[in-house]
Amino acid sequence: MAAFSDACEIPILGIKSALIMTKNAKFLLFLSIAGLAFAPFLSHPVWASAAAPQKWGIGCYDNNCVWITDPSLISQESFTVSTLAADGAVLGSYAATSAGNTITFRPSSVAELKLLSSNTGLLTSVSSRGNSTPILEFAAIKAVTGTSNAIQSGHLELSIHLNGNPSFQSSSYTVNFLDAPSQRNIGVAANVSANNPSLLSVDLSGLPAVANAYNSEGVFLQIANSEGLQLNGEYYAQASDFGMLDNFYRATQLQDTWTLFGQNLLNVQSGLWYLFAPAVDVPYLPKFGANSTEIPFADSFVITHFLGGNTVGGVSKICTSSSAYQSYCDPVEPWSLDYLVSKNKKLTYQSALVYDRLNPYLNAGYQPRDITIGLDNVPWAIASKVPPQNRSTCVQEPNLLGTLGVWGQCNPPAEFPTWRDGIPIQLRGGRRV
Repeated sequence: MAAFSDACEIPILGIKSALIMTKNAKFLLFLSIAGLAFAPFLSHPVWASAAAPQKWGIGCYDNNCVWITDPSLISQESFTVSTLAADGAVLGSYAATSAGNTITFRPSSVAELKLLSSNTGLLTSVSSRGNSTPILEFAAIKAVTGTSNAIQSGHLELSIHLNGNPSFQSSSYTVNFLDAPSQRNIGVAANVSANNPSLLSVDLSGLPAVANAYNSEGVFLQIANSEGLQLNGEYYAQASDFGMLDNFYRATQLQDTWTLFGQNLLNVQSGLWYLFAPAVDVPYLPKFGANSTEIPFADSFVITHFLGGNTVGGVSKICTSSSAYQSYCDPVEPWSLDYLVSKNKKLTYQSALVYDRLNPYLNAGYQPRDITIGLDNVPWAIASKVPPQNRSTCVQEPNLLGTLGVWGQCNPPAEFPTWRDGIPIQLRGGRRV
């Protein structure tokens, strides 16, 4: 096992030693940004060749719509809005018709949404239909990227996640809360200090009207810095809101026997093609690039009963589906694919199975830190012969050490020194932990 370095530590379930292995669906109201003098970088970025709009904001469902107001946007005329990456590459192009000198557009790609919440912003250019010369250019950037809440010491605490752009950093902030249906001001939290440069925490116990609105129809947040200058946009928050768009299926569980064949690994282009369709507002974001092979929606995973201890049924499915493991499966026994087996009354380590269970995932791009190993089934060769205890549903079987349950071997090790010396040390290449 020496191929796994000490730097690659994988968390283990049930043992102290570590193995080294490889909205509320409503239309949001908008806030005009008066002046924008507080953030010249945002109002007229250095890349722009045209004027910044008179005012702009971010609203619509999930705060992903951008609206722009300017006298040059003559009512009922058609315009083209282009979004660009930092290197000038066009990310999206949108047709918009002005209503009352205001146009709106909704970024539709993951790249655009990520830039909108980044500290550089989404570069945005507006031109008249049929004319490529821009009449307005600016960087659309969200000051508030999300909210979350928690109960702290019996009080409801609202966390406001600010954009990391230096233009938004301040020694303190004032947060105005507006009732969502009426846009009436229902509370103010003054002199709020940042817990870190990107997080504000407001205890709502002293703002009962705000707490009630937050838990019902929701509130709008307006945030000003220590100089009284208002940050970009207005953010809608409600207790049942999803908050920031983040990785939501973080982990999953795999079974040791089927990891030998790369259980759950899927090529996203062939297996998740429907999540890349143009009609999908937020397309699937592959973990390892456009042609990624991965476990969908999982950044990490647990491999259960990694050392074996299986039922004969679980083992036979592997033994009969591939010739790669015939040498382990002659004859087919519950312990055939165990890491540790007894041959001629001598314990033997089938170390190659460790690599075979891990390599499909390591080769796909997962790191050792993404993998948790569960040592929940003790291998049959070192299991205790003690009968089932405490109304256990496991049963004793003739000619088997341990006891048999639905998921395999149930008993603890017969001798803990054997477990201590045989399992962790061998998995760490013979070195003591």
